[in-house]
Amino acid sequence: MIVLLAMSGSSFLSANAQNVNAQNGPTLHVNDSAPKLVVGRWVKGKPIDDFKKGHVYVLDFWATWCVPCRESMPHMSALARRYRDQATFIAMNVSETPRQDRDVFTMVDAFVKMMGNKLDTHVAMDNDASLVNHTWLRAAGIRSIPSVFIVDQESKIAWIGQPQGVDSVLAAVVAGTFDAAAFAKRRASQPKRQAIDDKAMAALMQIRQALMAKDYPLTVSLYEKFMQDYPANSDIMKGTYLRALAHVSPEKALKQLVTLKGSEQEYEIARALSEDEGRLDKKFYVFVADYYTRRSENDFFAMGKVAKAYFASGDIERAIAVQKKFVADLKLPATPSTDEYIRREEETLKKYTAAMQSGKSAN
Repeated sequence: MIVLLAMSGSSFLSANAQNVNAQNGPTLHVNDSAPKLVVGRWVKGKPIDDFKKGHVYVLDFWATWCVPCRESMPHMSALARRYRDQATFIAMNVSETPRQDRDVFTMVDAFVKMMGNKLDTHVAMDNDASLVNHTWLRAAGIRSIPSVFIVDQESKIAWIGQPQGVDSVLAAVVAGTFDAAAFAKRRASQPKRQAIDDKAMAALMQIRQALMAKDYPLTVSLYEKFMQDYPANSDIMKGTYLRALAHVSPEKALKQLVTLKGSEQEYEIARALSEDEGRLDKKFYVFVADYYTRRSENDFFAMGKVAKAYFASGDIERAIAVQKKFVADLKLPATPSTDEYIRREEETLKKYTAAMQSGKSAN
């Protein structure tokens, strides 16, 4: 589940992501024909006029201010390279907010250049009327990014979800074995979140501010109050809650982690716990290492996070072993990486080795 407040400096939820069909429900569903893609500007890659029959398309909606969007881009780019002959990936920029010194076009251009091959897909921008946002995200009742739509060989929407769920679904869609009707049924049966109003947003901001101030008891208290007031939205910021709870009541947090293993929330939780490197009970980092190990089957770059989690857990020997293999694999010709990234990971390996020699760990 995405951390909604990771959208730093944005009023996306309150201003742009409300469902325009709140009274009648979403008008765009899985198995519907994909709406025409009328963009404001193509930033990278050859413009795509329509969805061609027999080909698969993956639309990844993002913005420069969205932290989870940035984090998922290298993996989505790796998938784009893997399926280059069977699927076209489009990073669709929406809900961008201009700054005083730069317009949105300048901002996005600079961002794309900065990302380099970490954003190795077609890149497009919504138009001034936010037509793509309206006809795709808002029509489907989507209130957060990143969000991904997969369009199948019949130019129909086969799947809607988050980047971390793309791998297995895309493989099935490309192979023609994905059951979109069954997915649509499961999706329709899921509990619907409440609308995020100004009062709820203010409460979420308080939770985030309490965490940033490292007031963990207050963070836990505010979140539990939020769950009481908005039970349908209790999965929002679950990682933030468990990260704070791990400081206040580790045993209680660990019990909750056991029940959440394998859930859609695991991604956000593992990412949140990772931010507290070396400051939590070692058992939390074992959870993080286990999650990223499973994810590494489809996400090559997750191995660096596995090594980091082992180091934080105190298992330096295993951290070194994993990091050594990761660095060696990074240097393979077919691996999508940069010299700067490799250099950073080599420095990390030196850090782990030095810690082993000195008998110290992150804890």
